[in-house]
Amino acid sequence: MVLGCCLGSCAPEVRYRIQVTGYSQPNAAPVAPPPASFYVIDNWQAKDPALAREIKGKIEKLLGIKGYIITSFEQADYYLIYSSGQGTGPPVPVPMPVYRPGGYPYYGGAWQPYPMAPVPGYNYGSEAPTLYDRWLIVNVIEGPRYRGKKEFQRLWQGEARSTGYSANMAATVNFLLMALFEDFGKNTGRGRVVEVNEDDFRAKELFWK
Repeated sequence: MVLGCCLGSCAPEVRYRIQVTGYSQPNAAPVAPPPASFYVIDNWQAKDPALAREIKGKIEKLLGIKGYIITSFEQADYYLIYSSGQGTGPPVPVPMPVYRPGGYPYYGGAWQPYPMAPVPGYNYGSEAPTLYDRWLIVNVIEGPRYRGKKEFQRLWQGEARSTGYSANMAATVNFLLMALFEDFGKNTGRGRVVEVNEDDFRAKELFWK
């Protein structure tokens, strides 16, 4: 237990480096400020329907925090369409703890478990963990124009992308959403990089819808 506490206290801080870009449609009206109303359209083509429903709920929560109204399809000023995904990148060699059964003496950089605590030993070697590219795309379209003329008039598109070792998209998407909604409706030009600590309370709040 003591060893676990010591190792936990020495664990490196995890930060998400996220590229955020917002595009405003040329010659289109800007997205109105709150209390304009939104309807978030389900992503029926999602590979993980449960995750897609979870993302929808979190988007609605973030819109509400900003002061927008979540309403029905027939009454919405705007529709929001979203999609997300994750892909693998090339393996990158980094020092990783390699399991060594039975324990090792301290020589050579590994630690020796205490005689009264039969804990398996670990030695550090070179492994190649997989990198994951995670992305989230949000589109805002004009509601009355779509309902009346069936015209898909996109007013704004936002993208958030990140690369890291976690394959848990359900957790990573919280940080993508948080970074993206900081610039919701804005034209960021060439985009900007946002660094978010994994303990950021704004992202942690999204773990619960």
